[in-house]
Amino acid sequence: MADRLIGYGTTASHDLAGGSTFAAVSLITTCTPPATEMEMVDVTGLADTRMKEVPGQIRVSPFTIVMMFEPTDTVHASYRTTAIAKTEVNWRITWTDAATWTFKGYIASFVLDSIEPNKKITATMTISPTENPTVA
Repeated sequence: MADRLIGYGTTASHDLAGGSTFAAVSLITTCTPPATEMEMVDVTGLADTRMKEVPGQIRVSPFTIVMMFEPTDTVHASYRTTAIAKTEVNWRITWTDAATWTFKGYIASFVLDSIEPNKKITATMTISPTENPTVA
């Protein structure tokens, strides 16, 4: 039977230069990995007695990362710069059992969340994948 995993120890990393040297995204509090979704196409004919659908194009949903934001962290600052430059980046999620999902994508947004007196400052980064994750 497979091990049951918990989130603790899962990491997300990037290679902003587009190679294969990955660096961890620091101070992550939560993340939502990309989902693979199938567009279902209605192919119901007038003579059909029930509706029929067939799989169409695949869509990979955005990958979101919430992190504690540090304005002086040069890597955090580089995410905004990378988004503005519209640079495609290599991303990797490493699960706690050492399995990985690797994919390319653009930083679609880097948004500071609400700043409140007694709460940590966080930012939400949304990555738009340009391909299905490769599972290893």
